[in-house]
Amino acid sequence: MFKIKPYNTLICLMAIYMFTTLTYTLWPVSSPNKIVGFLIFFNVVWIYCRHLTKKKAIILFVTTFIVGLSFINSPDPFGYVSDAIYLLISILLLMEIDNDISKNKLLCALEESEKFIKWTVILCDLVLCVGFFDARCYDSSQWEGSYFIGYTNASHTMASGACLLLVFTLYIIRNKKNIVSFMYFVPSIIAILKSGARTFLIPIVIVCFFFYAYHIKNFSIKLLVFPIAIICAAYVFLNSSMVEKFSFSVNNQYTDMNFLGRLTNGRTAFWVVDLLAFGNYNIIQKLVGNGFQYVYMVNERNFNLAIWAHNDFINCLLSVGIIGTFIYVYMLYRTGRKIVKMPRRDIMIKTLLFFYILLPAFLNGFYTYQHYFYSFIILVILYEKYYCEIGRKV
Repeated sequence: MFKIKPYNTLICLMAIYMFTTLTYTLWPVSSPNKIVGFLIFFNVVWIYCRHLTKKKAIILFVTTFIVGLSFINSPDPFGYVSDAIYLLISILLLMEIDNDISKNKLLCALEESEKFIKWTVILCDLVLCVGFFDARCYDSSQWEGSYFIGYTNASHTMASGACLLLVFTLYIIRNKKNIVSFMYFVPSIIAILKSGARTFLIPIVIVCFFFYAYHIKNFSIKLLVFPIAIICAAYVFLNSSMVEKFSFSVNNQYTDMNFLGRLTNGRTAFWVVDLLAFGNYNIIQKLVGNGFQYVYMVNERNFNLAIWAHNDFINCLLSVGIIGTFIYVYMLYRTGRKIVKMPRRDIMIKTLLFFYILLPAFLNGFYTYQHYFYSFIILVILYEKYYCEIGRKV
């Protein structure tokens, strides 16, 4: 009899979600991507509830209540349902991977779904490569340059999907110990560099470091490759769309014109206004938030831009209040503590994993970019359950 395996289903849905995102504009309607997103949500809840402890039950109840209340508080709740689902998925999945049993099952699911993942990665690489030569895959309507968006609706969405593609690629080449296998990463890396989405430079650095540390066996080759790689990386970066984006940020009209404002592309201005809005909340709103739509309304009113806070913690404060923010921070704390306790003493790798979470969380969004979030989940499992046990030390 056919039996659905929830962990296998989750891994396959992540891969499908990556594909439907990177081919988003090729579909006649946007529903395939949304349907897959909802299926992932129900799958995560299913996995979470299979072994429900008292602590997990409390976190599920409080999180669902706070997120549900914030959802209802939005003037247009169904227009922002994705924000609620993203936060719920992130909290539940971070709680779930704190459990070694769940991580082992997810690793088994990766192994059992390897053929499906491999073919999905190949298809996504082909889509990106075709897009490089398709004029429709470039957007010049913002940031004073031309940026690669592929067959998605935005450069950051494409780059987030490419991050998941990078990590899935790292998984399927995990047993290859030669420098030539680095070529598998090239489409994803080029796509991210051409996107201008600076936050997603972090996964490139981390995946390249993983490859250098664990996939090049000969020490002499390592010594030879390192300076060559630095020179090549600098050349590619300086000739990528990232430089245009950094240049644009200096003259961005929304910056507060100090160094930090220019560096963050005006995010500090958003943060100040959003925190002031939170300060004007009444005590109930400060505790449970004022709905997922409110942060968009604040920024649209002040900057004529209907955008989120570009900072997970400020975004949560306005949306789900102190209680919701505490739960999210608590989940990140548990994840960070787990990384520190991982068996190998690879300080550099563990530091990079912290950067993988914290830099996007502070400067753009960790849970808001679900592909990026899933890439972190898979990377942590791959590191702890494969590289820590089978790989060799740096």
